[in-house]
Amino acid sequence: MTASGTTTFELTNTYYKLAGTTALDATLGQDGFDQAANNELRATKAVNQVLLCTANVEVTCGSNNKTFSMTLAKNNTPIDTFHISERLASSGQPYFFSITALIPVVQNDRISVYVRNDTDTTSLTTNNLTLTAVGFIR
Repeated sequence: MTASGTTTFELTNTYYKLAGTTALDATLGQDGFDQAANNELRATKAVNQVLLCTANVEVTCGSNNKTFSMTLAKNNTPIDTFHISERLASSGQPYFFSITALIPVVQNDRISVYVRNDTDTTSLTTNNLTLTAVGFIR
């Protein structure tokens, strides 16, 4: 992540794409992936794959006792079966989410991280995001 971002919520219990500015890591192997937009990995190989995806996220909230859920999304559709929830008890304290999932993809499918506020519409700041994927041809 190259710059933090604040995700705002118009509705409670509705997923929104996690905000922040991201960049594809040029020091690691990028064979089979590119970055189509912030917080997104796009599969570029012309094969059907199963991706082992992992997202590690550090967030803070400006209010106490708010519950947030995060999940991975494919083509901007959150996959709720992968979601994890955390109650952020203290304002300004960093909290960490880690999500791992196997996701079947074809060429040009996009993987990203989504978040929802389960309490109210208080915003959430993303301080760090690492989104990784390893493809297995099926």
